[in-house]
Formats: sequence, structure tokens, C-alpha cells
Amino acid sequence: MPDALIIHRSMRNYRLTSETTSMFYWALEHHRDQHTPFGSDTSVLQQLFTTKSLFRSAKLAPKISPVYIVEVLTRSSAPQQELAKYLSLVKDAAVRFRLAKAAQCHDSAIDALVELRDVDGLRAYGLRDGVAGNRALTARISSLLRSDPKRWA
Repeated sequence: MPDALIIHRSMRNYRLTSETTSMFYWALEHHRDQHTPFGSDTSVLQQLFTTKSLFRSAKLAPKISPVYIVEVLTRSSAPQQELAKYLSLVKDAAVRFRLAKAAQCHDSAIDALVELRDVDGLRAYGLRDGVAGNRALTARISSLLRSDPKRWA
């Protein structure tokens, strides 16, 4: 394998070391181009990070760290639904909470706090500006706090 893999003539300025990285940068460069089959950020991500198993079922399995993907999506103002999908791939709940809080993805942040079993953190998160005004989120936090005490032990 050559030192720098170039998969498209427009990538001659990139010095890339792996096929996955070169595909990722190529897709990022061309997803906004009108002449490519990539229509939106969502279709680019789905084509890059979806793999098919032996029985042809699709599975979201990125080769790049999900933390990096979420940070890039947050910087590019991706929709909350896409952020939540990739936040669920982050294994560490503390990191997932930090990323969800930064991205204003409240449902994922609440799920991470429940997984961390942080009652005080959940109460404090419910008092934040963006959460306190949302009745659905406040009701969800209240029902989680009133739920079975064994959940929080």
C-alpha cells in the first residue's frame, strides 16, 4: 500500500494514510457538490458508516471514533436526530453526557445521566435554561426521578 492513498483526482492536496480516512475526507469534500450522488449530510454518513452483515442487515458501525463524529456533527449544526443516533454509539456514559450537553441534545444527555445513576446531576440538568422551559423534558425528568429507587442505587 502506498504511503499516501489518493482515491480521486481532486484529492491531490491531501496526504492520507488510510483508506477509511481518505474516503471520509472525499465524502466531506464532495457531499455539497450538486453533481455527486450525495444529496445531504445524512446520506453521506449513512453510506460511510453503515455496514452490511452476512445476512444483509444494515448496521451502523463507523471505523472512525463516534466521539469525533459527534464533535464534527456538532460543529456543522447537524439535526438532533442524527446527533442522537451517533451519540448512542459512544460507550462511555460520562463522555456521552459531555457531548450531548455541548450539542444541546437533551434526550441523550438525560439517558446518559440515568445510565450514570446521577440523581443530583439529573435534577440540576432539569433546571437548565433549555430544559426547564420544555414541558416534555421536564415531565420525563420528573417521572424518572419518581421511578423505582432501585434504579438509582
